Amino acid sequence: MQQNPYLLVVEDTKSHIMIAEYALSKLNVDAVYVEDGITAMEMVAQSKPDLMLLDLWLPGANGEAVLEHAHTLYGAVGINTIIMSSQTMAIQELKSRFPYIHGYLIKPYVPQKLIDTVSSLLLTYHDSDEEKLRSKHTA
Repeated sequence: MQQNPYLLVVEDTKSHIMIAEYALSKLNVDAVYVEDGITAMEMVAQSKPDLMLLDLWLPGANGEAVLEHAHTLYGAVGINTIIMSSQTMAIQELKSRFPYIHGYLIKPYVPQKLIDTVSSLLLTYHDSDEEKLRSKHTA
């Protein structure tokens, strides 16, 4: 039996955490939420997530430091990542340096956009079955 995809959500703003919790509850994923970059780096070292949702502006260590840590641990394959930020210039620069950034969400975003983006990436990079992934989803 295939396990649910493991997602690491790195976000420090309570309202964005609530949106992510709501959106991801509609999918068959196992999500872990952390609110700072240091804890994110520790989690990444313990177990490689199937997908990481990453804010760039975090306490402790910023999102770029988390990406660099993932690169050190996992090399060029890194961790499939979706950046969540209002800083589009920073996103573009990071995408050029870290090829495993496969998407981004410009804050503020609606839950359906997060559901669609996560679903699409998991279907592409995790060998997930769409029906099983979205079986909890009710539009």
